[in-house]
Amino acid sequence: MGLDMVLDTLQRSWTRLNLDPKRFSGRKFTIGVLIFLGFILYLGPVILNSARQTHRNIFNPLDRCLRDRTDPFNPDISTNDAIYSFEDHNDYVSFIGNGYLGFETKYNSNLYVRINRTLSFSVPYKPVLKAVLPERSFERASVLHLKDGIANTVECFSHGRGSIDVVYQLYAHRTMPSVFIQTIQVTNPTTEEASVNVENGGESDSKSWQLDEEVSLTSDGETMNYRTLFGVFDLNNQKKKLIIAIASPKLPKKVSVKPHSSLTLHVVTGVFYGIFRSSSSSSNQKEEFVKQALTAVANVVSEDVAAIRSSHISAWHQIWSTGFSVSYSKAEGALNGQQINATMYYTLSQVRAPLHEAFIKESQRTALHTQLEYTEGCFSGHHTLQAPKLWTKLKTLDDVQYLTNLWLLTLEKRGCDKLVKSGADGVVLAMVLSFGGLKFSDQHLEFNTHPSDFHRDHYFRRISYGNSTHVNITVSVLPDNRAAIYVALDRSDGHYYACDAGCLDPPVELKNEPVQFPVKLTDPLTSVLYITSDKVHMEELKHAIHVREINEAPAHEQHVIALHKHGNQWGWIPTLFWATVFLFIILFHLFLFRIIYQEYCGGQNQDRIRSRKFSDF
Repeated sequence: MGLDMVLDTLQRSWTRLNLDPKRFSGRKFTIGVLIFLGFILYLGPVILNSARQTHRNIFNPLDRCLRDRTDPFNPDISTNDAIYSFEDHNDYVSFIGNGYLGFETKYNSNLYVRINRTLSFSVPYKPVLKAVLPERSFERASVLHLKDGIANTVECFSHGRGSIDVVYQLYAHRTMPSVFIQTIQVTNPTTEEASVNVENGGESDSKSWQLDEEVSLTSDGETMNYRTLFGVFDLNNQKKKLIIAIASPKLPKKVSVKPHSSLTLHVVTGVFYGIFRSSSSSSNQKEEFVKQALTAVANVVSEDVAAIRSSHISAWHQIWSTGFSVSYSKAEGALNGQQINATMYYTLSQVRAPLHEAFIKESQRTALHTQLEYTEGCFSGHHTLQAPKLWTKLKTLDDVQYLTNLWLLTLEKRGCDKLVKSGADGVVLAMVLSFGGLKFSDQHLEFNTHPSDFHRDHYFRRISYGNSTHVNITVSVLPDNRAAIYVALDRSDGHYYACDAGCLDPPVELKNEPVQFPVKLTDPLTSVLYITSDKVHMEELKHAIHVREINEAPAHEQHVIALHKHGNQWGWIPTLFWATVFLFIILFHLFLFRIIYQEYCGGQNQDRIRSRKFSDF
């Protein structure tokens, strides 16, 4: 009955519109189909994607749960300060480290400690906790926050008609390197109580560890028992051994979360280790190492949780104060901000930051500042942005260990060994100098990148010229496809001057406002920019730079600029447009062939075809 009514309504509507199919010619029908296909080609994917997202948001509570928890990170993800991964599909491994200890943040991963340049020795201890709702389906997403040095993981479990979310925050503390901290928050917005299993990996080889007595520590009026482990491990292919002590809290195996409430576990683990000759006795070290691990924990649990986290983030932000960015390129295989930031983060995670550590002596801090000022000879060689071996994939921990070791080795051998030895602050400066081929040499800083490499915008932020002066250098591609250099002082302790390639023009004093310099090409090739605090040195420098010819660098080819900006050599017009044009050309020729065929081979239909009027189209 209902179907008959619908068909009758459609028939009456068709009659009222007077849509007689006989009125439509083959050409009109073809044109209509082409318009419809064009509409589907351009707007179809957008409509389908929107419908799919709407469907997931409405009907999948786990997906909605993940979005609610990870959306606050979107601004940082868009600026490449954080990396988002869904389930196990990720291009970057989730790793945290502070140069003293580190580990991959997935369950069952081992603890790593520093041997030689990197955190490369695997200790048979699994540091990551896991909160599980048994026999529940779940979805997982993670956000590795590079700027904060924190790994965030969200797991949403189905529970009744809703979902329960478990949020993990893990970080190896920057100012107190002997501890790593895990915060697990379980939120139950449903009307049913939830039972959560807490799984702790702990020691993976019990024969290698000695379990010591439990110790009680008090924090915020609550007492928690800590178990201590002591182990001795031979280093691979070395006549040395690792002696290590670990203090970790004893946690309940199961917790309950009431309806419309949440539960938070704040877990602090202390680690203390040393490397000794294989012949030395380890029995004398046990008591001292266990004491140091417990002291590291006690120093953290006695402080406010938010203050501890804030000091860690603040230290990372100060390290990142020197940085680099490059305009986004759509060219295939181009190096972009996410890869650069991730590579810097992993490298910095392998290095301690003694300038920011809490219990360093003031005399040591002064010595480190002095060491940071010694930048002579760093960085020597061609800039590293075009060194493919330094920008390989970072999907596994093996990838990270290989690449970070290669980076530190490269910096050491290219004149930056003093900076590398000073810690993370020196390493980040050395890496930024290497990106531009920037080199401190004989009382000045010189910019050694070839003008032909300036086909994208570059920004070097807060390059330290001594501890009291920071320089910002920007390379911008102008509308005429020529590059220009802008230099400004972020802060300074005196007067600074700059000149372009060859230094033929008088020195220009730098200010807080950017000063523009042209990019020049010399024969033979010399630096494109020089910066110094000694004006006399710069005036004399032009007599020491011997060139046969100097001209303004030529404009870049338009197709090169278009390739980076639009991903193709045709400019802003997308590839889909050209594919559509080619499709219409083919259809037009098929249609033309049909007309010619009917005109000359149509036989009895020939007169009818010739009598058609132009209005039929």
